Amino acid sequence: MASDDELRLAARVEVCVTLRVYAELGYEWGTAGHITVRDPVDPGLFWVNPLGVPFRLTRASDIVLVDGTGAVLSGRHRIAGFAAQHSVHRARPDNNAVVHVHSPWGFMWSSSPAPLEPLDDDSAAIHGLQAVSLDLSEDAGEALGDEARILIRKAHGFLTVGATLAEASWYLMVAERAARAQLVLERHGRREWVSEPWLSRWRLTPEFAAEEFAQHGDYVRAACPEIWE
Repeated sequence: MASDDELRLAARVEVCVTLRVYAELGYEWGTAGHITVRDPVDPGLFWVNPLGVPFRLTRASDIVLVDGTGAVLSGRHRIAGFAAQHSVHRARPDNNAVVHVHSPWGFMWSSSPAPLEPLDDDSAAIHGLQAVSLDLSEDAGEALGDEARILIRKAHGFLTVGATLAEASWYLMVAERAARAQLVLERHGRREWVSEPWLSRWRLTPEFAAEEFAQHGDYVRAACPEIWE
């Protein structure tokens, strides 16, 4: 059985893995972007990515431990954006991870937010898993509701949740691709929904979402062994 320290190290490494995958995908934008994971030992605490450390250079020792108020309990870096993340953790205790980055296509789509239509395999995978918030002052946890995994926030891109960070990370990647596809297809006047039975068959489950992200995470672990430092 893993010790508390081993469980916590694994949680911090998971945050680094997602950050590095997102850096390669071009989702990093200045100091923007927040990832929080519930502590595997004390569910009232959270691991948060550090402010000002480049995604592609983040190591386990950089990840910050905070309490529910955002007070830093362990770590040498500052954090930002925790209040909105924590509102989601509080509203959805079934989910252990919350992800928000300033990905380019997601931000374009959120300028006039609406659920992404099931126009291809990617967007069909998240059909029925989306919620929309038209007011940035709205509590993110309340806006997400009880079932959605992806929140599209007015002028502020995507926020995703999952029982695991791998699950939440994949939802954001799928939403980003779906936003790009729909914006391009709309530009060319092409929009046709995926029909049944494929619409139901292609919808992501938490397990499949985590599995899909796994190969990206495995690559980072193999290519970047320093993340464990």
